[in-house]
Amino acid sequence: MKQKRLQAADDPAIAAVRRELAHLLLDQTPHAVKTGGFRDAKDMVASTAVHPDYWRTLTQPKSVGHRQMRGGRAWDYDKVALLAEAAGVHPPVVWLGYHLCEGPIHGRTRQYWNKTGPWAKTMREAVDRACADLQALGGAYADQVPALQALRDGRAASTITDHSWHTPARALIALERQRLSLGDFGVTS
Repeated sequence: MKQKRLQAADDPAIAAVRRELAHLLLDQTPHAVKTGGFRDAKDMVASTAVHPDYWRTLTQPKSVGHRQMRGGRAWDYDKVALLAEAAGVHPPVVWLGYHLCEGPIHGRTRQYWNKTGPWAKTMREAVDRACADLQALGGAYADQVPALQALRDGRAASTITDHSWHTPARALIALERQRLSLGDFGVTS
C-alpha cells in the first residue's frame, strides 16, 4: 500500500517557520483574491508578473538547504515583496519567514554551517533590507530587529540543527496572523 504524501505546508520535515509562513499565505489568499478582484490565486500571482514558481516555493516549502536545479527558490526580495503585497502581507515577514532559516548556510561552505560567525554577505544584505522595512513598520515589527541583527552578525547562535533561533521570524508571522485576523496557527517544532 502506497503511503499518502504529506502536503509540504504540513510536513514535519520542513522547518516550522516555513510551514507557518505557508499557512499564513494560504489562509490569507481567499481574502486577497476577493478584495483584489482576482478570479483566483493563480490570477493574483499572475498580476504581479512574478514567476509562479516563487509562489509555489513560498506556499509549498522545501527543507532547509534544498536547492532546485532551476528556479523556485524565491530568493529575490523585490519579487517576494510583490507577491506579499498582492496577498496583503508585509514583505519582510514573507521574506524572513522563508529565508531566515537559510542564514547560517546560504553562501557558506558546508564546513562553516554550524559555526558561529557573521553570515555571508548576500544574506547579511538581504536581512538588512528586511530589517529596514521592519523599522519602517515600527512597533512590534521593529522589536524583532535587534534579534535579527544579532543572528546576521553571528552574535547569536544559529545552528541548523537547533531551530530555536527562528523565533524572530515566527514572531513576525504571528503578528501578521493577528493583524489580518487569521487566528492562531500552532505549528510545533
